[in-house]
Amino acid sequence: MKKTVVIGLDGAAWHLIDPWIENGELPNFKFLKDQGCWGDLDVSLPPVTSPNWKCYSTGKNPGKFGVFWWEVVDKVQKKIISGPPATSYRSREFWDYLSDEGLKVGVINMPTTYPPHELNGFMISGGASALGNDYTYPIDLQKKIEDDFGYKVFPTSAVSTQEGVNDCYEMFKQRFKVAKYLLEKENVDFLHLTLFYLNILHHFYYKSNEVLKGWKIVDDYLRWFIEKSYNVILMSDHGLAPINVVFYINRWLTQKGYLKFNEKIAIGKAKGIAQKLGINKENLLKLTGKLRLTSFLRKITPTSLIKSLPEADGCFRHEAHSSLLDWEKSKVYASGQGPIYLLNIENEEERKRIKGELETALLSIRYNDNDSEIKIISKIHEGDDIYNGDYTSLAPDLIAEYPYGVHINGGLGGTSIFEKPKKWVTSNARPGIFLFYGEGFKIGEKVKPIKIFDLAPAIMHLYGLPKDSDMDGEVPPQIFKADSEYAQRKTGEKKYKGFCDPTQTSEEGEKEIKKRLQNLGYLD
Repeated sequence: MKKTVVIGLDGAAWHLIDPWIENGELPNFKFLKDQGCWGDLDVSLPPVTSPNWKCYSTGKNPGKFGVFWWEVVDKVQKKIISGPPATSYRSREFWDYLSDEGLKVGVINMPTTYPPHELNGFMISGGASALGNDYTYPIDLQKKIEDDFGYKVFPTSAVSTQEGVNDCYEMFKQRFKVAKYLLEKENVDFLHLTLFYLNILHHFYYKSNEVLKGWKIVDDYLRWFIEKSYNVILMSDHGLAPINVVFYINRWLTQKGYLKFNEKIAIGKAKGIAQKLGINKENLLKLTGKLRLTSFLRKITPTSLIKSLPEADGCFRHEAHSSLLDWEKSKVYASGQGPIYLLNIENEEERKRIKGELETALLSIRYNDNDSEIKIISKIHEGDDIYNGDYTSLAPDLIAEYPYGVHINGGLGGTSIFEKPKKWVTSNARPGIFLFYGEGFKIGEKVKPIKIFDLAPAIMHLYGLPKDSDMDGEVPPQIFKADSEYAQRKTGEKKYKGFCDPTQTSEEGEKEIKKRLQNLGYLD
């Protein structure tokens, strides 16, 4: 049986890379498209890193593992948990089943895998929600890859700077070097590798030379896997689209009377004075940085005051949302990028009425941009229509689907409903991509779309294993040659054993994760 390598290209979209493939900038991508089959990947709503990486690895919709975005809105405990750890995703992943069958597996840098858990092989956690310590299984692997390859989980500089961009390039190389080393040293049967910070480059730079350079690094390393005659699967957790306008949904909900927040609880009198003087966190730290007073400021200023200051756009970030939100008086709260939660509404008739009001109002919102009219929300979905499973009680009640050109910001505070993009220049979008290359796959053919849930059953099928009966995906027949062993092999399903529960993340670790997610723009 051939080794299979999945390379996860976070945020990849054919419309971004196809022009580079066609003009010869990415020759190994061209080879894989010419010699494999490829197409569009239908991802789960919202089209975001979390939960879509877990949709891929579990083969399930978020209602079966319980996380629906980068945060968990706990309406019972009245709190918002940002950057949920791996333990919050209540499901096993397909590599757990491969591992149980005695196959050697490796996972490198996939978001939503921190803390790592035991496998017949190794796991190196990654993505914005990983920490810089205890991120490998086995534990001593961390020292090995840091000493021998200079491995880093995340950049040391902000990606919005040239230093941060260079960090990303170096990290791409580190991940490929570690993947090549471990593939051969550990003789693994299956390997997954994610390039998470590829999407961060998209967010800040889109079609620029900075992004192209990152893709060229990926292309260069693809040649090694091709020459090794491995099965190669390329996929992404979502696609991307340029941002023309940012819609501040919680500002809109506040103005419409659906959401109340306790600004005084977080800001106090000192914060009120700061607002009147036009002081926010960015310009305060920028000023003190220029005057070389940052360390002094941190020593003399209460942490609670610094955290309570608004960002440049007037929003209070998610670190303060649990305390800012008036849980008793609010009827609706929204996360970024689509999820909408109804609060304190037990009466079913009232719930139905408010859902109807929200749908009508949100679908009618328009933004005028240079004499062109942009529809802000393209469709409103009922949570029950998208999700199913044991954890749907945790799901958002509604999902706002947004068209290309729109980004939904979930920050609290501020006044403008619409703003031009200031931080990100692209937002996440549907569809993602997939490509299958190797033994038994169709050659040089674009095939009809598959769902992100289909990837786990498809990979298990390559190894002769039936899918988990709880998976939503199916083995997609359109990727195989008609006369191949895989096309002839029967598909089936089996009830596998339950949830693999890694160690919980510490409170200090959760704060670090939250800060990193905010710096990257995932949490507003």
